[in-house]
Amino acid sequence: MEGKRAHFGRQIAREGGKPLTDALIETDRAIDGVRNAVDVLRVTGGREIPMGITKASVDRRAFTIVEPIGVVAAISAFNHPLNLIVHQIVPAIAVGCPVIIKPAMATPLCCVDLVALVHEAGLPPGWCQTFLPETNELAEQLATDPRIAFLSFIGSSRVGWHLRSKLPPGTRCALEHGGAAPAIIDRSADLDRIVEPLTKGGYYHAGQVCVSTQRIYVHADLERDFLERFAARVAALKVGDPELPETEIGPLINPREGRAGLRVDRRGGCARRPRDRRRAA
Repeated sequence: MEGKRAHFGRQIAREGGKPLTDALIETDRAIDGVRNAVDVLRVTGGREIPMGITKASVDRRAFTIVEPIGVVAAISAFNHPLNLIVHQIVPAIAVGCPVIIKPAMATPLCCVDLVALVHEAGLPPGWCQTFLPETNELAEQLATDPRIAFLSFIGSSRVGWHLRSKLPPGTRCALEHGGAAPAIIDRSADLDRIVEPLTKGGYYHAGQVCVSTQRIYVHADLERDFLERFAARVAALKVGDPELPETEIGPLINPREGRAGLRVDRRGGCARRPRDRRRAA
């Protein structure tokens, strides 16, 4: 992955429109995620459970053993097409679980490349597979197959809860559905320090991030000053080709995502109201 850093960065930019500067940072985070899994391999294990505290447990020993849970099905999202894939398949590999990964169909190439590298590194092909179904119905069949032991899902709450309701008894799952991400600016805030990170937080990847700044509440005493500074900084953002190093905002993933707005709460704050960020499975 380190040898393909530039390739992954440009592929992220070309696939999903994330500016190249941010795409390279995502690539570095993904590489670090692999290192984290390697570090866990060195220290993970079972633990001894204290005994001898009751008459029944005197002269007895108890301990746990960590075992792979089984086959993992992973469904990912478009906005971090490399880092999210690493988060979903590398931990499964590290604990000894076969994993089938379905990337977002808008951004599948980084996933295909990463899985190819996993095979090149020596993992048998059957233990990590990319699944590119023609329909969402096929993806649902994968997620709800009784042979799946664990479902890792990143996407809309509507789809995630629907899949969870159809899981066979005993199948475990982890669902990531995004967030609300408010920021509160009180009267003591230093506007010179916070405008830049709030702008980055709100407009990173054109706002298509579940932890982006989605609401800003401002104390009435700072409202006008903050709005002027924030609006000026947003207006200065460089929108353009995501492969250019100076670009700060690239395109949205599709036209449907272009529903956005800004409202001012006259009770003493302003709030950015972003488009519907539901991510298709």
